[in-house]
Amino acid sequence: MNDQANAEKDRLHVLQQNASNTHLSLHQKIRELTEELHSVYEREARLLKIVDKRDKQLDQVAGGRNIAVPSADQCSESDRGGNSLELDLLKQRYVALSRSKLGRLQLWYWRFKSGR
Repeated sequence: MNDQANAEKDRLHVLQQNASNTHLSLHQKIRELTEELHSVYEREARLLKIVDKRDKQLDQVAGGRNIAVPSADQCSESDRGGNSLELDLLKQRYVALSRSKLGRLQLWYWRFKSGR
C-alpha cells in the first residue's frame, strides 16, 4: 500500500512538473509571437507612412504643382539601377519622338499648352 501511495505521489509530481513546463513554454511562445507581431506592426506602420507620403506627392502632381524629386543619395542601390535603365529608355524614346514630324508637332503642342 505504501508503494502504491509513493508511486501515486511520484506520478502526481511528474504530472505537476509537466504542466508547469508546458505553461512556461507556452508563455515563452506567446511572448515571442507578441514581439514578432509588434515588429511586423511597426514595419507596416512605416510602410503606410511611406505610402501616405507618396499619395500626397501624387496629389500635388495632379494639382499641377511640382514636387521634390529624391536625390541620388536618398535612393537605394536597387532603385538607382532600375531607374537609370528606365531613364535611358525614356531618353531614347524622347529623342526618337523629337526627330519625327509628328513628334515635333506633339512637342510644340505640349509647349503651347504649358504656356511657354
